[in-house]
Amino acid sequence: MVFFVNGRFLTQHPTGVQFFAQEICNELQVNSTIVLLTPKTRLNKNYSLENKNIKQIGIFKGHLWEQISLPWFLFWQKNWFLFNFCNTAPLFIRNQVVTVHDLAFMRKEKWFDPVFKMAYQFLIPNILKKSKVVVTVSETIKKEMEAYFQLPSTKIGVLTNKISAALLTASPTSPNSSIIENEYYLMVGSDNPRKNFAWVEKQFTTHFPTKTLVIVGSNHQSFSATEKIDASTILRISSASANELAWLYKNAIAFINPSIYEGFGIPNIEAMYFNCPILCSDIPIFREVCEEAAIYFELNNSTNFIKKINELEKIDISDFEVLAKKRIEFYQNKNRVETLLKLIKK
Repeated sequence: MVFFVNGRFLTQHPTGVQFFAQEICNELQVNSTIVLLTPKTRLNKNYSLENKNIKQIGIFKGHLWEQISLPWFLFWQKNWFLFNFCNTAPLFIRNQVVTVHDLAFMRKEKWFDPVFKMAYQFLIPNILKKSKVVVTVSETIKKEMEAYFQLPSTKIGVLTNKISAALLTASPTSPNSSIIENEYYLMVGSDNPRKNFAWVEKQFTTHFPTKTLVIVGSNHQSFSATEKIDASTILRISSASANELAWLYKNAIAFINPSIYEGFGIPNIEAMYFNCPILCSDIPIFREVCEEAAIYFELNNSTNFIKKINELEKIDISDFEVLAKKRIEFYQNKNRVETLLKLIKK
């Protein structure tokens, strides 16, 4: 059997979803032959694929390529299976697995560009019903999918996120000489409404005006624009290399993740790996991912947030390191390829 991968993600700016696809492809190619199918356009250079078996097909780009060019190519192939790792997939193909990372487009509609929201609300439910296998990245999202789409539990598999190979082997390098070790708090992620960065910025400028907050990440085109606060103590880095990100995690007072909704929250386990204490919003997915290896604050509760920041500065870092190590081992030791191949053989 030939394993094809929907490689449309290689034309996109990489965020957590696209890096998930990259890492799964790298793991798959160790024991299986895979062919990545992409549109005939320039591919983004910010990917580190070990498998260079890329075939460019079709005359369209974007959704049209995925819904027309990709199925047309597969129509002429024999004995194949298609992997889709980035939310969308061809509508009318059964012999495929589709990966849905979260249901924000259903649960938090107001955050999204109207066209994107309508497209996803039409595509995803229909793709899920047609596809042989459905995959998501956490037990929390699996339960949501069962409830929203009435899918049987046996049809949905869980392939959790891991820390990228690039970050695991990074050589920490400072991205900015003005950032002083152990004198800043860190937030990482695409700046969009569900990340809730603006709320934390307001807390810092109002209640902690002398503390430095470093924010890594750029705007995401699928989401509505977010409010930003201009302050000398808030430093924004639109893009950081693996080496720079490693340095930022390693030398921060703490990592803050104030998200309102997530499918997983990769930065949490990245922070754990570098023994960076975590302060995150008390939402179900973070409880699943971090368990006791984080301090939780009540979502959008200023009084509670201030209290937790003060507690954070007094914690014994050695206690955190023990708990974090257990969570990292839990995720890094998972054999995602074995899980995936078992699912498609059912």
